[in-house]
Amino acid sequence: MIYSYFSNLKAVLNASPFVEGYRVKKEIIGSFVGQIILEITLKDGSVLHGFEYVAVSRGKIAREKYRYHWMNENGLIMRWDNAPHYREIETFPFHIHTKSEILPSEEVRLEEILKSIERIRLK
Repeated sequence: MIYSYFSNLKAVLNASPFVEGYRVKKEIIGSFVGQIILEITLKDGSVLHGFEYVAVSRGKIAREKYRYHWMNENGLIMRWDNAPHYREIETFPFHIHTKSEILPSEEVRLEEILKSIERIRLK
């Protein structure tokens, strides 16, 4: 189940027209938990660092932790994550970091993040 989930993440990367390439820096697949760390190079030269920690719960994959940190040579552009801080945000624990603020966010998947980045870059 975890293997299939991680394979799907890689399929999303392979299908994205905005992804130049990616490297799996770490992948641990257990019977009930797994983690993956990705380094994704985008067509504009920026990089998206990804991390997901998942667990099998009631026969389904539960995303326990995730973060996607988008940066370029000048540093952070945006980061999407579900770290349990910023309790005051109405979408806690889901939020977005920008260079200057913390914004509310729904839980997002890699495919949605890539589409958001592409929209931002094509403006």
